[in-house]
Amino acid sequence: MTWDRSKFPALNIAEGRKKIHGSGTVLSHYHYRFDPDIGYGKCAMRRIPCLCVQCTNQLDKEWIPGVDAKDQARYAPVRNCKYHGILGDYNNWIIMSFKKSSDCSEEDIENLHNDLLEHIGTNMGLCIKDYSFGAVNTTDSRTEGFYIVRFTSAPYTLQEDEFDSNELLSAGSLVCDAVYYQPARENSSWYILSEHEPLKVNMRKVLVPNLSATIITSVSELRGALRMNDDEIRRLEPFQLSQLDYDAIKDEITRRNSVEFEIGEDDEIDNSYI
Repeated sequence: MTWDRSKFPALNIAEGRKKIHGSGTVLSHYHYRFDPDIGYGKCAMRRIPCLCVQCTNQLDKEWIPGVDAKDQARYAPVRNCKYHGILGDYNNWIIMSFKKSSDCSEEDIENLHNDLLEHIGTNMGLCIKDYSFGAVNTTDSRTEGFYIVRFTSAPYTLQEDEFDSNELLSAGSLVCDAVYYQPARENSSWYILSEHEPLKVNMRKVLVPNLSATIITSVSELRGALRMNDDEIRRLEPFQLSQLDYDAIKDEITRRNSVEFEIGEDDEIDNSYI
């Protein structure tokens, strides 16, 4: 892999200091951070690896879904850094992209992407909790790029090939049993239990393994939309997807697209009854 040619931002040096020679090149940076939240093909970098309390505390800041990497508090200028008086803004974090080098084949990239997705699937499996809600990647054009499911088992490894929901799941795949939830109405953040038969979810497709969805306690908002009585609505276990989780899902979809995450045209759940 090689760095994209990119113009470095103009940075202010501390007052009374001369410009640092070679400060506008990648090779002048010695601190590289490959943060999974930034996504594939990018990293955060700066010139001096600093472990002062202020710098390490900042790197512990939570990632905010829906906010660009360069605007995250995690990578903001550390004004109270131990070396800020010497370097000024020359030790600010920069988000840099890189691309395939000329000596890297398509097969190399394909193998790299497959390895990344395998690791992602393993990590997602470790985060799954019984009966938690999750978001699953899809190319179904009728959706916003994801399905909502509720996991009903712990992850396990398939012992033989299986077809499930129009998809071939190969032996050795890490999967989890789940039930599908559908939008309660069009353009709604409310979801209800679907009549679709239970399905197996490939962990490689899980975008967010534990959504902070809360089961609804008041059904008045859905009564008119669903044209059901209160008892019928409660049986569908409706919940509302939070804006924060929605942003996290959309962020992860963008990250997966960067590793050419291909699901296939058959990856559609038959929800014609919606």
